Amino acid sequence: MMETVPSGTILNGHYRIQRVLGSGGFGHVYLAIDLRTNLQYALKEYFVTGSSGQAQLQHEARVLSQLHHPNLPASPTQRDYPSPPDYGLDPFNL
Repeated sequence: MMETVPSGTILNGHYRIQRVLGSGGFGHVYLAIDLRTNLQYALKEYFVTGSSGQAQLQHEARVLSQLHHPNLPASPTQRDYPSPPDYGLDPFNL
């Protein structure tokens, strides 16, 4: 699995990438630490570009935020949608 955001990278000023958790056809999911709170997050890098890609990522985040199950990550109360060069990354509290 080829990561495109190297371990140790700090995104949006406060997420430090630890490692890749998984990959799929639409992107990678990284384990990250929020440097402000020391909480773990899953950050999804989305490969689909343009307005349709951003809309898909935001739709996925909205759907996931409505689901509540112990095996799913909790959605943060405030969404971060960093702009490039931070890619399409969406944080979810683990």
